[in-house]
Amino acid sequence: MTYTWKDFEGKKRSKTLYHIVKVIQENGPITGKEIREKLSNRYYNTPTPNQLGNIMAKHPEFFEKVGFTSASSIIRESSGGAKVAIWGVVPKQRGA
Repeated sequence: MTYTWKDFEGKKRSKTLYHIVKVIQENGPITGKEIREKLSNRYYNTPTPNQLGNIMAKHPEFFEKVGFTSASSIIRESSGGAKVAIWGVVPKQRGA
């Protein structure tokens, strides 16, 4: 079962919550960076990385950390990169 707009009524930033859940449902569990990329391609106002992390952490009824992956960068290429959370959507019957 997928979430609908009605599931987010009365919540702060309900529109942003809805769009984040929609992106994760369409693409499967993905990292925060990938979520921001998908949102910025589609919508005008996208949350900053810190805002996105806070929104998802404050709503465990919708989001859960599925696992971690290492993300390499130009600076940290030789050291293997940092751990980055992979986010998923909580199934509707367990959530809201």
